Amino acid sequence: MLPGDVTVYDINWLSLWCIRFAENFGHVRIPASADLNVPPVVENVVVVPMALDNCVELHRDMQVSWSLKGDSLEVELAGRVEDGDYMAFGPSGCDDRTCMVGSDVTVAWFDSDVPRAVDYTLRAYSQCSGTSGVCPDNRVSGTDDNVNITGRQNNGITRIRYSRPINTG
Repeated sequence: MLPGDVTVYDINWLSLWCIRFAENFGHVRIPASADLNVPPVVENVVVVPMALDNCVELHRDMQVSWSLKGDSLEVELAGRVEDGDYMAFGPSGCDDRTCMVGSDVTVAWFDSDVPRAVDYTLRAYSQCSGTSGVCPDNRVSGTDDNVNITGRQNNGITRIRYSRPINTG
């Protein structure tokens, strides 16, 4: 904790000084405020109750939450995603192991300020070319089954929520 109203933006360096030996035991320079990426104070972060029944951390930077609602599956992808990057999630293309080819996934990202969640079919380990590769469903005679797409970006976390039928044919 820094004293009073002092913040990390007010100091240029931090040192551990030993008075007894008059020795600097170590120091660090703190970058200019424009170069700092300081997270908010934990006490100031509002924790929103989880509205979906299940949640799994897939990676330290991504989690998926979901609930079954009648014939639909509600999904929320949340992660530390840089502008211009995406998150993707979907069931394996194989019944007995994890595999990419054959998967039906959702690729989610922000297009400017608009959240997108597009249904993809993964037919090969390559970019979409004709009807082969990683293609949007509507490009390979399928349908984009994702609806009710919402999203927000806050404190470096991107959240995109969507619904889709459990049985997409």
